[in-house]
Amino acid sequence: MSTSLHFLVATDFSPRAYHAFRYAVRLARYFKAHVTLLHAYHIPIVASSNEIAIQEGMHESIERDAQTKLNEWLQEVVEEEVPCEVVNEMGFAVDTIKKFTQTYPVDLLIMGARGGGDMDRLLGSTSTAMMRQTEIPMLLVPEESDFKGLYNIAFASDYKQIEENESTQLLKQIASKFNSEVHILAVKKKEEDLSNQKVQMTRQLEGFFQNIRHAFYIEENEQVEDGIQAFVNNNNIDLLVMQPHKQNFWERLFKKSITKRMTFKTEVPIFILQESK
Repeated sequence: MSTSLHFLVATDFSPRAYHAFRYAVRLARYFKAHVTLLHAYHIPIVASSNEIAIQEGMHESIERDAQTKLNEWLQEVVEEEVPCEVVNEMGFAVDTIKKFTQTYPVDLLIMGARGGGDMDRLLGSTSTAMMRQTEIPMLLVPEESDFKGLYNIAFASDYKQIEENESTQLLKQIASKFNSEVHILAVKKKEEDLSNQKVQMTRQLEGFFQNIRHAFYIEENEQVEDGIQAFVNNNNIDLLVMQPHKQNFWERLFKKSITKRMTFKTEVPIFILQESK
């Protein structure tokens, strides 16, 4: 990570993106981080050469309107002690975000999320695509969340190996900054035995969270997402941390059943630990 943290906020000018930007600025103040607000726009494909002139005029109009909106957000949200810049580029959202993160060092990608509903609706297609295509840690901010500090962090664990990388370093930096208590949570079914996994993983996590207040919990529930939700609601959690290993509970959150789609509701931000590719 760079010496001065850099937060990238992607916006489509929706209310949830505005809320995520406000959240990012307040978080940045604690870290003396700088924030980039990025918007990607694209022009409809023309049907014939006769429409090229119309398309060019449309391009200028869309670009100008987007720039005006970005500047308005800066004036409304940004605080003096938080340096912030805007980027307004033509392209599709995922491609533009990836290009930016490959060109400039970014420590945290922040995006808005809808509160409640199925996972596709909660995250949106852009968030889902970025989660799968980047190694940069992500913070997904639901519309209902309100930044009051990150003092209670729930770490949803499947007792699998956790690697040291930029994502985990940033997590520990956040926990240290707020003197957070990290609640390490595993959700198990009634008949499931996690004793062996817990012993092995506890040893690693004890070292991983050294000098950070932490405790271990097991929530019993037949549905992983319901168990996580219950724990978040009952423990005044400010931030939910997940790491998308393959073939574990996180993947199950995205699986679609033929008969129904799994639901996952949250009013707290989700911090996604990325695995190195």
